[in-house]
Amino acid sequence: MAGDNETLLSSRDENTDVIQQPFLIGVSGGTASGKSSVCEKIMELLGQNKIDHHQRQVAILSQDSFYKALTPEQKAKALKGQFNFDHPDAFDNELIMQTLRQILQGKTVHIPIYDFVTHSRGDEFVTVYPADVVLFEGILMFYSQEIRDLFQMKLFVDTDPDTRLSRRVLRDINERGRDLDQVLSQYITFVKPAFEEFCLPPRVWNSRRVLNAAGERVSVVRQVNVKMVKFGLQFKATLENVTNVRPLGEDFRWFLKLKCGNCGEIPDKWQYVTLAAEDNETFKTMVQFECRGLEPVDFQPQAGFAAEGAESGTPFPEVNLLEKDWTDYDEKVSESVGIYEVTHRVVKC
Repeated sequence: MAGDNETLLSSRDENTDVIQQPFLIGVSGGTASGKSSVCEKIMELLGQNKIDHHQRQVAILSQDSFYKALTPEQKAKALKGQFNFDHPDAFDNELIMQTLRQILQGKTVHIPIYDFVTHSRGDEFVTVYPADVVLFEGILMFYSQEIRDLFQMKLFVDTDPDTRLSRRVLRDINERGRDLDQVLSQYITFVKPAFEEFCLPPRVWNSRRVLNAAGERVSVVRQVNVKMVKFGLQFKATLENVTNVRPLGEDFRWFLKLKCGNCGEIPDKWQYVTLAAEDNETFKTMVQFECRGLEPVDFQPQAGFAAEGAESGTPFPEVNLLEKDWTDYDEKVSESVGIYEVTHRVVKC
């Protein structure tokens, strides 16, 4: 009715200037247990797998990237399958700690690339940009207490030993150029004993077991999703004889530019926002989109809205909320309808 105030969308977090610390998830498990697959599936279920890596809110790191560079003598042993890659000393834990601290500070990090054929680090690296959620997987991810204590969530991928062995055999032969005897000898001599001594105790370091089941992954995704920074489009107005104001179909669009919360840079590229609606008794979320925790600084509304007569249900398919006021006439009940003093903004939710 005339004079009624209705908030069409409201922020779920009034403190929009707080920079959210990344949510770190450690993923451990035996060799070839499916740690990488679980991480990739979580990213897929969060809708992050097809997003440009600059804009992803979820990043995946592997402990395999942090193997120490081997000496010539160690390389000679490794080529014969006689070097223990499953011992804690094989990893550069100092570099892992340094990397995790930089991630927690919201910094871009450079991850080394380890060559399993030559057993050495190359000169190239992978750039990982600030993210809201970081999955770090590895066989000994929980062995060091200093590293283990940095994770807000710990997952252990529990897979049958025979399945793990068969996967490892196929991987090492096809991808790393090993022969069957070497793979089996290395497994019996180093891999299996290291799993029992360093990876498994004490009862997988109080982590949550993931059995590669869909239900388990969905449950984890639900917990992770709330850690991801989201922005919402807010409208506030005075309604006269109209209700059910909403975006008009799937053609709803919103373009905006974002500023990096770390360096202050504003990229030239406009972000493309699509519709995701959510209802409850008090507020209506019209638009919600995800980024790496950046702040909105400029936007170009390109949107269509619809509404209905409050008493008649008369559809109004072309409501313009980009101007301060919108008016029309409801012939069914012979009365004016309008939306006045429209204000809109984009805020962090």
